[in-house]
Amino acid sequence: KGDMSFTKGNLAIRDHSASGKKILLFIYERKAFVRFVGEMICVDYEYFSTKDRDDIQRRGIRFFLERTSSDSSTVADPSDSRSKTYRKPSKTERKGLITSRVGQGYYRQQLLKKFHQKCAVTGLAMPEILIASHIVPWREATEVEKLDPDNGILLSPVYDALFDRHLISFDDDGYLIASPLLDSILIDTIGIDLNARVELTGNMKEYIARHRARLK
Repeated sequence: KGDMSFTKGNLAIRDHSASGKKILLFIYERKAFVRFVGEMICVDYEYFSTKDRDDIQRRGIRFFLERTSSDSSTVADPSDSRSKTYRKPSKTERKGLITSRVGQGYYRQQLLKKFHQKCAVTGLAMPEILIASHIVPWREATEVEKLDPDNGILLSPVYDALFDRHLISFDDDGYLIASPLLDSILIDTIGIDLNARVELTGNMKEYIARHRARLK
């Protein structure tokens, strides 16, 4: 009843690799009978719209499970299972990438891992509210750029809103640049740190340069 959240069983499924727990999948056949499918790993998850037991629309959580290898010796580290077995999304599965800014998905998981589940600017360690943004927007990115974690940055909501609207960007050394449209009173009100710096790794500098060119 109500929106689903990452507590109890949902939390256990999402974090099973980190906690060293197994997922054993059974399918209901008929009353008092279930069929064992096998051991699985959670490779992805996303939010979707569904109805609760009172027929009221709510936010649900959908998990994507993948069967583990029948030879357990091939997976030495359970925490690494996802990276060893997960394939990049197909064309039809990329809807998870399109909605990654507000939901969950492969791309978001990549950015959470890349930025150690912290806001790239503030270091805020609340992954539940952090937003996985494309630096070069989805609509303008090539097929390769859409899937490239270096074209992504993990931000807290205020910084994401400003970054998305090109009211802030970063120089080649990662230091924050504010648009002239943000006056000092507004900056103080929303609590923007003008001395903030992000670490630009891999090819992030190239993507940031393209973003910076559109600073308002």
